[in-house]
Amino acid sequence: MESSKLLGAEGEEHQLWNNLYEIFRANVEPNRSDPLVIFHGKHVSYYSLLSMVDSMAESLKSRLNISKGDSVAICLPLSPQFFITFLALQKIGGVAIPLDPDIKTYELHNIMGLLKLKSVVCLNTTGLVIDQGQGIESVVLVRLQDFLPFEKSVAFTAKSLGKSASGISKELNVFRFTDLIYEAKGEGTFIDPEKDISVGFISASRSGDLQAMFFTASNLLESASSISKAMPQAKGRFKIASFLPPFLPASFQFTVTLPILLGGTVLTSVTREDYYMTFFTSSLYDCEYMLASPWDLSEILEERIPNMAIKSLKGIITETYLLNRGIRQEIEKRYGTRVLEYYGVPEMLGVTHMQLIDRAKQKPGSPGIPIPNVQAKLLEEKSHREASPPAIGELYLKGPGLFTSLVPLLPDNSQYFLDGYFDSGDLASIDEGGLYHIEGRVREAITSHGIMVSSHEIEKVIEGVEGVKEVAVVGVTEETGNEYILAVVSSESEVDGLDSRIMQACRKSLSRFKVPRKIEFRKELPKSMSGKVLKMQIIDEHRRQEANPTAK
Repeated sequence: MESSKLLGAEGEEHQLWNNLYEIFRANVEPNRSDPLVIFHGKHVSYYSLLSMVDSMAESLKSRLNISKGDSVAICLPLSPQFFITFLALQKIGGVAIPLDPDIKTYELHNIMGLLKLKSVVCLNTTGLVIDQGQGIESVVLVRLQDFLPFEKSVAFTAKSLGKSASGISKELNVFRFTDLIYEAKGEGTFIDPEKDISVGFISASRSGDLQAMFFTASNLLESASSISKAMPQAKGRFKIASFLPPFLPASFQFTVTLPILLGGTVLTSVTREDYYMTFFTSSLYDCEYMLASPWDLSEILEERIPNMAIKSLKGIITETYLLNRGIRQEIEKRYGTRVLEYYGVPEMLGVTHMQLIDRAKQKPGSPGIPIPNVQAKLLEEKSHREASPPAIGELYLKGPGLFTSLVPLLPDNSQYFLDGYFDSGDLASIDEGGLYHIEGRVREAITSHGIMVSSHEIEKVIEGVEGVKEVAVVGVTEETGNEYILAVVSSESEVDGLDSRIMQACRKSLSRFKVPRKIEFRKELPKSMSGKVLKMQIIDEHRRQEANPTAK
């Protein structure tokens, strides 16, 4: 594959890309001693990572029998081990599937109904139950403390005492991560960046079910290049701190693809909510950007994280959906920086719009305009004619970040596509200045703690609890930038302790951000004439109740 300019060239109609491993390797020499990752304050340089990536790639091939096209789940936080595993897979043509580090066995089983995993890389304290009957051949166990500063490593080890991956079958090939990063390096595999799948993400579909979306290296790099052009330009090395996990497409683009593409650095902590530590390391290492969800911004204000005078900070990047204007203003006032809003859908790698670089042209509550190479249009819901501003219409999108393949497959001529444009599942408008505004969501998904979750996955857990007749799971918007999860249940009869049994089942089977906050019992769920549960009616009822809590 012909080498290409990292950020493209003016006037080119088509961009040629190398795969991500080759771009990373090309960035090693000019950034030899610079860190790709600053993990809880500890530097991990490009040069040291290259050696471990090459060794891991050879180990994956020779010891784990990973071949081109094989899918490997990476159940890790944003950490050196995450980068090593991901880049090693890129070298040998494996498909990386980033997943929640705290994923439960039930959730992993659901994902394996969409795709076949050959191996799982997870924490050595995982509670996952994995056996050969699931089709997985090997497991790699990771100790995060191996890449932490000494004091933090000791504390983390003490906290982990007594925890072990006891649910993993002894019949599987189980490896320690540290045993795989000192293998003699071998040759890579030819990867076609425009055809071969590089990464897959799991998210909620338009209908509320789980879906697996697959992307090539070209998808990732062209989208990241467009994002970089839309951001205020860096004077020095690109440095971004993150509070978001890498299994989210937008987070992956900002904190994995962009640093690799630009030869930059990502700053991160062991846990997402360690806001103080991430702010502290950002002040030490001249961080330019932070990535957070609207919910994170609310938590940062609630915890009163001090202003550490990060003079290099150009902005805190956050999704416009659910962002409370008051929280935005307070963040900008307290930390002396601006909040840079973006918008996107997981099917297009999470970022399609970003606020304009010119601050005078920005408008709070708007993600601005489409990033370069992304096209957008608003269509009337029934006629599919273009909606005239300022009318609200369904937002359709087209661009290089659109998935290469999807599971389950959409039917031919799907209602989600029109003339090559993908229906985002969101409603939007365009103001007199040409800026977009997200007006609502059509897709049946919930944004809990900044993470889009499947309502149907939660419903299936609750439906399995004895005594439950029907259930509808919805998200109710809060001012904190969150949608809390509400489960509305109809039961066969009055059953003592049903609510506690439902919560117990959810905590056992689901990650914490998928567990309902409230359970409401009704004799019957509201339905249409055709028998479909009217979820929007439930949401509207609760919005009215919270707006007027004294009303009966």
